[in-house]
Amino acid sequence: ISPDGSLVGMIAFGHLWTISTDGPPQRVAAVHPFSTGLSWSPSGREVVWSGGVEGTEDLFVTGMETGETRQLTALPGSEYRASWSPDGSSIAFVHYEKPALDIPPWSRGPYAQLRVVAATGEAIARADETLHLGEARLWDGSGEEGPTWSPNSDAVLVAVADTVDWPGSEARTPRIVSLEGVSTPITGLPKPATFPYWASDSTIVYVYDDRIYRAELSGPEVTRIELITEDAAVSPTVALDGSVLYRSSDGLRVRRPDGSVDILGWPIETEIPNAPEPTVFTNVRIFDAQTGVLGAVADILVEGGRIAEVGVSGSLGQGPRNRVVDAGGRIAIPGLIDLHIHGWHPSRVANDLYFGITTVRDAGSREARSAALRDAIDVQVIDGPRLVLGGPQFYPSEGPWTTDAGHGVTDLAGIGRTLDLAAGLGVQHAKLYVPGPLRLATVFVSEARERGMRITGHYASSLTLVAAGMDGKEHLGGPEGGHRLNRTWHDDMIQLFSKSGIGVTPTVEARRTFWFHGMFDDPEIARAIMPKVRLNALQQSPEQVSQVDFTQPTPRHDELRPLIGTDVLIGAGNDGYVPSALHWELEGLVLAGMSPAQALIAATSNAAQILGAEASIGAIEEGKLADIVLLDANPLEDIRNTRKIWMVIKGGRIIDREAMLESNRGPPETGG
Repeated sequence: ISPDGSLVGMIAFGHLWTISTDGPPQRVAAVHPFSTGLSWSPSGREVVWSGGVEGTEDLFVTGMETGETRQLTALPGSEYRASWSPDGSSIAFVHYEKPALDIPPWSRGPYAQLRVVAATGEAIARADETLHLGEARLWDGSGEEGPTWSPNSDAVLVAVADTVDWPGSEARTPRIVSLEGVSTPITGLPKPATFPYWASDSTIVYVYDDRIYRAELSGPEVTRIELITEDAAVSPTVALDGSVLYRSSDGLRVRRPDGSVDILGWPIETEIPNAPEPTVFTNVRIFDAQTGVLGAVADILVEGGRIAEVGVSGSLGQGPRNRVVDAGGRIAIPGLIDLHIHGWHPSRVANDLYFGITTVRDAGSREARSAALRDAIDVQVIDGPRLVLGGPQFYPSEGPWTTDAGHGVTDLAGIGRTLDLAAGLGVQHAKLYVPGPLRLATVFVSEARERGMRITGHYASSLTLVAAGMDGKEHLGGPEGGHRLNRTWHDDMIQLFSKSGIGVTPTVEARRTFWFHGMFDDPEIARAIMPKVRLNALQQSPEQVSQVDFTQPTPRHDELRPLIGTDVLIGAGNDGYVPSALHWELEGLVLAGMSPAQALIAATSNAAQILGAEASIGAIEEGKLADIVLLDANPLEDIRNTRKIWMVIKGGRIIDREAMLESNRGPPETGG
């Protein structure tokens, strides 16, 4: 929200916008499509924002009246979560030095740095040109929480984690960090109090249990707490007059000092591009994703982004309006579907499309940022796969908590708020990370189903969850713990999953592809990896890399074997951070005992059924979306041939794979 409370600044669809309560949104300037975060100058004439592919983000300042943009930082690594000081002189931000991550994300440590830079001048390129306030344990560095300034511009407020336990549900303590680097915890707030924002009247506005509170301070001690929103609310920012902008179940809202609320909803609309011209793909051999059989040479007519007709070879290429593409006898498979990705890194998600993955299911990530990515892909601001949104990961727990990546719920009211927030973003399925108290988990599943969401999770075998409507099971057993189900599939469990229709996404290669053995051996894969993960992977020792042998099965492969050939619905998903990881998963399914045809079915028609989208995707059939991958070699002879891609078609549009990769991947090894 702007300092005077009259405007809202927003980044959407590759542009910076202003929104008022009494007029249409105004487009201010084009920004990098992966841009995040913004903070107004105290005059309201400029905003600072962060733009660039993960691992390379820099800070930029844009004039809100002129639309002119200047670069503020060019440091190696990433700069984001900027905040403009009330006196106008300085901007605080979070900085990850190159390399962007030096430890795996589940072993988080205090590696994020709080820095301050002058708000004017040329773009700085050296860290010693900034004021270093110290380190802060800020998870992964791409979330919504960042520093905010004291009213006197002499300190910043930031929420840092007290522990480093996965997956971000740890207690967080808002701390006051002086410009001398002295860090003082605020006492008297519930844990975790998240999204803290230091208001001009010296109070702190924060989120707890998906509602907004205001805390009065005496030094670092809280003297009084007031609940200021009964409705579901996250991500508050505060104007000088005390107006609070936040996201609720129906979009953006502004609570005014008198208690009234302006409902802005989702004010920005844009056009979905027209469907591509009618196209006939001739001389193709179609993989039947229902039977697993490769058909005779055929033609495919695509109109309005959908498959209009499939006919014998040479029968469909004569229409006067039709563009004709001769596939030269190549193999056509349905666009691949990855059922288990995490949208922490938008460029990683977008680059899946290069590898023939036309649909991905987000199994939990930063909800607002992933929703923005979905929207940008839908209107072709960014080329990427169709994104089925999962929102945050949900945890029925003993204590409530809210972050931009996960929500802990403790009662029916809290479950309703967190699901309403997710539904407001268009979340299509909910990820129940662990069951927690089974009573709460069962209520959660039932409430989510009432809102039209599908439910998946690490744990799906309890009869109460099954009866409540559980749809899916993520991962097999393994070393992660019992909540990922038994390591041995006994007959009663197989029958339960078969009869209830619960789909299983085994992710047999997830751990082996987390740190990407061999990814640099294949230059096509290596250049598609975003800088943040590239920098991290380059630090893995030769001993760590040499321990991974994709030709040898692991206990996960053994766990999958009892399900092969049963009526249990098996889908394909990887959980890795590499855009091409689904292809490794297909290899793993075959290594576990599936035929190449069964593995392809898991990544196409089965996956579509698990999504509840079998009417639209998952097969090359009349009426379905024209998601097609043309291969140079037969995957039924060798599943690795799914990587030998000649052409990717998504919604009838032929993807310029090289141009897409160039726009999404950023510089190869360095940020700034």
